[in-house]
Amino acid sequence: MFGRRSYLVKRSLVAGLALSLSAGVRAQSDSEPSPTIPDAKAEHPRRKAARDASRPRSRYPRRFDLRPQFYRQGEGYRFGVPAFDRVHDEEIERAYRQGLADGRGSERLEIQAQRGLAAYKGAMLAGHAAFEAGKYGLAARQFLLAATLNQGDPASRLCAAHAQIALKDYAPAARLLHRAFELQPRLVFLPMDIRSAYGVGADFPKHRNALKKAAAREKQNGDLWFLLGYMHYYTDNMTGAARVLAKAAELEPDDPLIAELASLAGMSAPAANSSKRRE
Repeated sequence: MFGRRSYLVKRSLVAGLALSLSAGVRAQSDSEPSPTIPDAKAEHPRRKAARDASRPRSRYPRRFDLRPQFYRQGEGYRFGVPAFDRVHDEEIERAYRQGLADGRGSERLEIQAQRGLAAYKGAMLAGHAAFEAGKYGLAARQFLLAATLNQGDPASRLCAAHAQIALKDYAPAARLLHRAFELQPRLVFLPMDIRSAYGVGADFPKHRNALKKAAAREKQNGDLWFLLGYMHYYTDNMTGAARVLAKAAELEPDDPLIAELASLAGMSAPAANSSKRRE
Protein backbone atom coordinates (compact mmCIF):
# COMPACT_ATOMS: atom_id res chain seq x y z
CA MET A 1 0.00 0.00 0.00
CA PHE A 2 2.78 2.38 0.97
CA GLY A 3 4.73 1.41 -2.15
CA ARG A 4 1.83 2.33 -4.41
CA ARG A 5 1.38 5.71 -2.68
CA SER A 6 5.09 6.62 -2.90
CA TYR A 7 5.04 5.88 -6.65
CA LEU A 8 2.12 8.22 -7.23
CA VAL A 9 3.80 11.00 -5.19
CA LYS A 10 7.01 10.72 -7.22
CA ARG A 11 5.06 10.79 -10.47
CA SER A 12 3.19 13.98 -9.49
CA LEU A 13 6.45 15.67 -8.44
CA VAL A 14 8.09 14.87 -11.79
CA ALA A 15 5.07 16.18 -13.74
CA GLY A 16 5.03 19.43 -11.73
CA LEU A 17 8.76 19.94 -12.32
CA ALA A 18 8.33 19.43 -16.05
CA LEU A 19 5.50 21.97 -16.22
CA SER A 20 7.52 24.57 -14.34
CA LEU A 21 10.54 24.09 -16.60
CA SER A 22 8.44 24.47 -19.78
CA ALA A 23 6.78 27.64 -18.46
CA GLY A 24 10.19 29.14 -17.73
CA VAL A 25 11.51 28.34 -21.17
CA ARG A 26 8.39 29.87 -22.78
CA ALA A 27 8.75 33.04 -20.73
CA GLN A 28 12.41 33.37 -21.72
CA SER A 29 11.60 32.91 -25.42
CA ASP A 30 8.94 35.62 -25.25
CA SER A 31 11.24 38.11 -23.60
CA GLU A 32 14.37 37.45 -25.72
CA PRO A 33 14.29 37.22 -29.59
CA SER A 34 15.68 34.07 -31.09
CA PRO A 35 18.89 34.41 -33.10
CA THR A 36 18.29 34.59 -36.93
CA ILE A 37 20.22 32.61 -39.47
CA PRO A 38 22.04 34.90 -41.91
CA ASP A 39 20.69 34.75 -45.48
CA ALA A 40 23.30 33.44 -47.86
CA LYS A 41 21.64 35.23 -50.77
CA ALA A 42 21.78 38.67 -49.13
CA GLU A 43 24.32 41.08 -50.56
CA HIS A 44 26.26 43.72 -48.70
CA PRO A 45 24.87 47.22 -49.39
CA ARG A 46 28.28 48.67 -50.29
CA ARG A 47 29.02 45.84 -52.68
CA LYS A 48 25.61 46.26 -54.31
CA ALA A 49 26.08 50.04 -54.68
CA ALA A 50 29.52 49.57 -56.26
CA ARG A 51 28.17 46.97 -58.68
CA ASP A 52 25.26 49.22 -59.69
CA ALA A 53 27.66 52.11 -60.34
CA SER A 54 29.91 49.99 -62.57
CA ARG A 55 27.07 48.40 -64.55
CA PRO A 56 27.18 49.42 -68.24
CA ARG A 57 24.25 51.54 -69.36
CA SER A 58 22.65 51.22 -72.79
CA ARG A 59 22.74 54.34 -74.93
CA TYR A 60 19.27 53.58 -76.30
CA PRO A 61 16.28 55.26 -74.65
CA ARG A 62 13.91 52.92 -72.86
CA ARG A 63 10.88 53.54 -75.04
CA PHE A 64 9.86 49.95 -74.56
CA ASP A 65 12.00 47.47 -72.64
CA LEU A 66 11.94 43.84 -73.70
CA ARG A 67 14.40 42.62 -71.10
CA PRO A 68 13.17 40.10 -68.54
CA GLN A 69 12.87 41.31 -64.99
CA PHE A 70 15.61 39.01 -63.75
CA TYR A 71 18.17 40.30 -66.27
CA ARG A 72 20.76 42.00 -64.10
CA GLN A 73 24.48 41.43 -64.42
CA GLY A 74 25.93 39.47 -61.51
CA GLU A 75 22.93 39.36 -59.21
CA GLY A 76 22.98 35.61 -58.66
CA TYR A 77 19.50 34.14 -58.35
CA ARG A 78 16.36 36.21 -58.60
CA PHE A 79 12.78 35.09 -59.03
CA GLY A 80 14.06 31.51 -59.00
CA VAL A 81 15.96 31.99 -62.30
CA PRO A 82 19.76 32.16 -62.34
CA ALA A 83 21.34 35.30 -63.74
CA PHE A 84 23.33 34.83 -66.93
CA ASP A 85 27.06 35.07 -67.20
CA ARG A 86 28.75 37.85 -69.14
CA VAL A 87 28.67 36.02 -72.47
CA HIS A 88 24.95 35.42 -72.22
CA ASP A 89 24.42 39.01 -71.06
CA GLU A 90 26.10 40.32 -74.22
CA GLU A 91 23.97 38.05 -76.40
CA ILE A 92 20.80 39.25 -74.70
CA GLU A 93 21.91 42.87 -75.05
CA ARG A 94 22.61 42.32 -78.76
CA ALA A 95 19.23 40.65 -79.28
CA TYR A 96 17.52 43.44 -77.36
CA ARG A 97 19.14 46.13 -79.52
CA GLN A 98 18.24 44.24 -82.68
CA GLY A 99 14.62 43.92 -81.56
CA LEU A 100 14.55 47.61 -80.70
CA ALA A 101 15.91 48.53 -84.14
CA ASP A 102 13.39 46.24 -85.85
CA GLY A 103 10.53 47.76 -83.88
CA ARG A 104 11.57 51.30 -84.79
CA GLY A 105 12.01 50.28 -88.42
CA SER A 106 8.50 48.86 -88.65
CA GLU A 107 7.16 51.98 -86.96
CA ARG A 108 8.90 54.19 -89.54
CA LEU A 109 7.46 52.09 -92.37
CA GLU A 110 3.97 52.43 -90.94
CA ILE A 111 4.34 56.21 -90.66
CA GLN A 112 5.62 56.42 -94.24
CA ALA A 113 2.70 54.32 -95.47
CA GLN A 114 0.22 56.61 -93.72
CA ARG A 115 1.87 59.68 -95.18
CA GLY A 116 1.93 58.11 -98.64
CA LEU A 117 -1.77 57.26 -98.45
CA ALA A 118 -2.61 60.81 -97.37
CA ALA A 119 -0.54 62.23 -100.25
CA TYR A 120 -2.24 59.86 -102.71
CA LYS A 121 -5.71 60.92 -101.59
CA GLY A 122 -4.73 64.58 -101.79
CA ALA A 123 -3.39 64.16 -105.33
CA MET A 124 -6.56 62.36 -106.48
CA LEU A 125 -8.82 65.06 -105.03
CA ALA A 126 -6.74 67.81 -106.63
CA GLY A 127 -6.76 65.98 -109.96
CA HIS A 128 -10.55 65.58 -109.97
CA ALA A 129 -11.03 69.24 -109.07
CA ALA A 130 -8.71 70.36 -111.86
CA PHE A 131 -10.34 68.03 -114.42
CA GLU A 132 -13.82 69.29 -113.58
CA ALA A 133 -12.54 72.88 -113.94
CA GLY A 134 -11.14 72.13 -117.40
CA LYS A 135 -7.49 72.40 -116.27
CA TYR A 136 -6.40 69.19 -117.93
CA GLY A 137 -2.66 69.77 -117.67
CA LEU A 138 -2.83 70.20 -113.90
CA ALA A 139 -5.19 67.24 -113.67
CA ALA A 140 -2.77 65.03 -115.60
CA ARG A 141 0.11 65.96 -113.30
CA GLN A 142 -1.92 65.26 -110.17
CA PHE A 143 -3.21 61.92 -111.45
CA LEU A 144 0.29 60.86 -112.49
CA LEU A 145 1.52 61.79 -109.01
CA ALA A 146 -1.21 59.63 -107.47
CA ALA A 147 -0.26 56.76 -109.79
CA THR A 148 3.38 57.10 -108.70
CA LEU A 149 2.43 57.10 -105.03
CA ASN A 150 0.20 54.02 -105.44
CA GLN A 151 1.70 51.60 -107.93
CA GLY A 152 -1.22 49.18 -107.69
CA ASP A 153 -4.04 51.66 -108.24
CA PRO A 154 -5.98 51.44 -111.54
CA ALA A 155 -8.26 54.45 -110.89
CA SER A 156 -5.45 57.02 -110.98
CA ARG A 157 -4.23 55.58 -114.29
CA LEU A 158 -7.68 55.72 -115.85
CA CYS A 159 -8.08 59.36 -114.81
CA ALA A 160 -4.58 60.22 -116.01
CA ALA A 161 -5.37 58.61 -119.37
CA HIS A 162 -8.51 60.74 -119.72
CA ALA A 163 -6.47 63.87 -119.01
CA GLN A 164 -3.83 62.79 -121.54
CA ILE A 165 -6.52 62.29 -124.18
CA ALA A 166 -7.76 65.81 -123.47
CA LEU A 167 -4.19 67.05 -124.01
CA LYS A 168 -3.89 65.04 -127.29
CA ASP A 169 -1.04 63.02 -125.79
CA TYR A 170 -2.35 59.72 -127.10
CA ALA A 171 0.54 57.26 -126.78
CA PRO A 172 0.98 57.70 -122.98
CA ALA A 173 -2.80 57.55 -122.61
CA ALA A 174 -2.91 54.15 -124.33
CA ARG A 175 -0.15 52.83 -122.07
CA LEU A 176 -1.93 54.08 -118.94
CA LEU A 177 -5.18 52.41 -120.00
CA HIS A 178 -3.45 49.10 -120.65
CA ARG A 179 -1.80 49.25 -117.23
CA ALA A 180 -5.10 50.09 -115.51
CA PHE A 181 -6.88 47.12 -117.10
CA GLU A 182 -3.92 44.92 -116.25
CA LEU A 183 -4.21 45.91 -112.59
CA GLN A 184 -7.99 45.41 -112.55
CA PRO A 185 -9.22 43.09 -115.33
CA ARG A 186 -12.83 43.36 -114.17
CA LEU A 187 -13.01 46.91 -115.51
CA VAL A 188 -14.14 45.54 -118.87
CA PHE A 189 -17.39 44.37 -117.25
CA LEU A 190 -18.10 47.44 -115.10
CA PRO A 191 -20.43 50.19 -116.29
CA MET A 192 -18.72 53.55 -116.58
CA ASP A 193 -19.48 56.81 -118.39
CA ILE A 194 -16.47 59.00 -119.13
CA ARG A 195 -18.70 62.05 -119.64
CA SER A 196 -19.61 62.13 -115.94
CA ALA A 197 -16.05 63.16 -115.04
CA TYR A 198 -16.22 66.30 -117.18
CA GLY A 199 -17.16 69.50 -115.41
CA VAL A 200 -17.24 71.28 -118.75
CA GLY A 201 -19.62 69.09 -120.73
CA ALA A 202 -18.83 70.68 -124.09
CA ASP A 203 -15.21 69.54 -123.89
CA PHE A 204 -15.92 65.83 -124.29
CA PRO A 205 -17.23 66.00 -127.89
CA LYS A 206 -14.27 68.20 -128.80
CA HIS A 207 -11.78 65.67 -127.41
CA ARG A 208 -13.52 62.76 -129.14
CA ASN A 209 -13.64 64.59 -132.48
CA ALA A 210 -9.96 65.48 -132.18
CA LEU A 211 -9.15 61.83 -131.56
CA LYS A 212 -11.32 60.77 -134.51
CA LYS A 213 -9.45 63.16 -136.82
CA ALA A 214 -6.09 61.87 -135.57
CA ALA A 215 -7.17 58.27 -136.23
CA ALA A 216 -8.33 59.24 -139.72
CA ARG A 217 -4.92 60.79 -140.43
CA GLU A 218 -2.96 57.84 -139.04
CA LYS A 219 -5.00 54.87 -140.15
CA GLN A 220 -2.30 52.36 -139.20
CA ASN A 221 -1.92 53.60 -135.62
CA GLY A 222 -3.52 50.96 -133.41
CA ASP A 223 -3.32 53.12 -130.26
CA LEU A 224 -5.53 55.82 -131.79
CA TRP A 225 -8.20 53.34 -132.85
CA PHE A 226 -8.04 51.68 -129.44
CA LEU A 227 -8.55 55.01 -127.65
CA LEU A 228 -11.42 55.96 -129.93
CA GLY A 229 -13.08 52.59 -129.39
CA TYR A 230 -12.54 52.98 -125.64
CA MET A 231 -14.34 56.34 -125.66
CA HIS A 232 -17.25 54.79 -127.59
CA TYR A 233 -17.33 51.75 -125.30
CA TYR A 234 -17.52 53.79 -122.09
CA THR A 235 -20.17 56.19 -123.39
CA ASP A 236 -22.56 53.30 -124.10
CA ASN A 237 -22.12 53.55 -127.87
CA MET A 238 -21.60 49.84 -128.44
CA THR A 239 -22.25 49.97 -132.18
CA GLY A 240 -19.49 52.49 -132.76
CA ALA A 241 -17.25 50.73 -130.25
CA ALA A 242 -17.63 47.37 -132.01
CA ARG A 243 -16.77 48.89 -135.38
CA VAL A 244 -13.75 50.90 -134.16
CA LEU A 245 -12.38 48.19 -131.89
CA ALA A 246 -12.60 45.66 -134.71
CA LYS A 247 -10.32 47.99 -136.70
CA ALA A 248 -7.97 48.28 -133.71
CA ALA A 249 -7.91 44.48 -133.34
CA GLU A 250 -6.84 44.15 -136.99
CA LEU A 251 -3.96 46.55 -136.37
CA GLU A 252 -3.00 45.02 -133.00
CA PRO A 253 -3.81 41.30 -133.26
CA ASP A 254 -1.67 40.37 -130.25
CA ASP A 255 -3.35 42.79 -127.83
CA PRO A 256 -5.67 40.80 -125.50
CA LEU A 257 -7.36 43.92 -124.10
CA ILE A 258 -8.44 45.18 -127.50
CA ALA A 259 -9.68 41.71 -128.45
CA GLU A 260 -11.73 41.39 -125.25
CA LEU A 261 -13.28 44.86 -125.57
CA ALA A 262 -14.12 44.21 -129.22
CA SER A 263 -15.78 40.91 -128.32
CA LEU A 264 -17.85 42.44 -125.52
CA ALA A 265 -18.84 45.41 -127.68
CA GLY A 266 -19.90 43.05 -130.44
CA MET A 267 -22.11 41.11 -128.04
CA SER A 268 -23.67 44.30 -126.67
CA ALA A 269 -24.22 46.10 -129.99
CA PRO A 270 -27.90 46.48 -130.96
CA ALA A 271 -27.22 45.18 -134.52
CA ALA A 272 -25.71 41.98 -133.16
CA ASN A 273 -28.63 41.48 -130.78
CA SER A 274 -31.23 42.06 -133.53
CA SER A 275 -29.48 39.58 -135.84
CA LYS A 276 -29.48 36.99 -133.06
CA ARG A 277 -33.21 37.54 -132.49
CA ARG A 278 -33.90 37.07 -136.22
CA GLU A 279 -31.97 33.79 -136.17
